[in-house]
Amino acid sequence: MIAQVLGVELKYIECPFCTHPHLDRGWFSVHPHTSHLCAACGRDFLEPLEGIGNPLIKVKKELGDEAILRETIFPNRCLKISQHEYPFGIELWGSNQAIVWTAEKPEEQGIHVHCYARDHLIPSIDETFDSVVIDDRPIDGEQLRVLMAQRALPYLQGKVQALDCPKCGSPHFDTGKRAYEPHSLHDCLDCRVSYRVPATNR
Repeated sequence: MIAQVLGVELKYIECPFCTHPHLDRGWFSVHPHTSHLCAACGRDFLEPLEGIGNPLIKVKKELGDEAILRETIFPNRCLKISQHEYPFGIELWGSNQAIVWTAEKPEEQGIHVHCYARDHLIPSIDETFDSVVIDDRPIDGEQLRVLMAQRALPYLQGKVQALDCPKCGSPHFDTGKRAYEPHSLHDCLDCRVSYRVPATNR
């Protein structure tokens, strides 16, 4: 999921000493590298090309699904709700492509929503939507998916912040590598000013 959202390429890597499939975790799961440490035999080994190892890549190919990114469709559904309508809570997550997909029909993409009007166990709404508006505030699907990926990376804990440009007040959204590499210098896309934030708020 993180690789798909952040645009990081994965490949199957095997330890040359013990043939154990290699899985990169944490910081290494989003930063391509040539030097790997085998979790099975404890030996370091080098790959000729930079990469990020995930054994599921081999599983996908064996099941006939070699695509890392595939065509998806929007479901043509929109949702506009208010929080007070669902006193037992609202859950949102950005829908991501399945790890393995062998169906002939394309997958749907969008924002998946659970809304609980009567209790906290059975959702009154359980569906994927193109657009979602809550209390007249639109939810950005891309920002939601990136936040999900950021929250899954332990080294980013406490480093993902809501930032507004100090000059024009526009909210700032980091994409690409800057979405998972903490940094203090930010460039506003609206007024083009560059500004720094404290090291604790990168």
